[in-house]
Amino acid sequence: MTVDQDLWRYSVRLLIRHPTIDPEAISSALSLAPSRSWRVGTPRMGPKGDPLPGVYRDTVWSWRTKREDREFVASLREMLIVLEPQSEFLDMLILSGGRVSLVLDLSGLHNTGDVLKADDLQRLARLNIEFSIEVFP
Repeated sequence: MTVDQDLWRYSVRLLIRHPTIDPEAISSALSLAPSRSWRVGTPRMGPKGDPLPGVYRDTVWSWRTKREDREFVASLREMLIVLEPQSEFLDMLILSGGRVSLVLDLSGLHNTGDVLKADDLQRLARLNIEFSIEVFP
């Protein structure tokens, strides 16, 4: 267990992968600064900045928020409020070979639960956003 894991119950992460787009274009369109990003074709780097072999095969842009409360669906809904006005941009990303995901990262150290309602799933589907869950023990 790390100190960082002990402080958060979950995070909601917007993850965009695309074969060609510049990460700056994503930041500009969404008016969000990424937590992490890299551009296709640039040298690979580890999380601490150490060089890795090869170059990135795709552009990746990620924005996340770490939370201590238990109601992660509220955070997903907040992200949908930000993304829904950007539906044309998201469509362009997907139609040009990209993927857009909302990722729920659970720390695995805390008991937590919530309900994603049918309306929430429909909102994700209308935007063609994938939903995934990752648990970090």
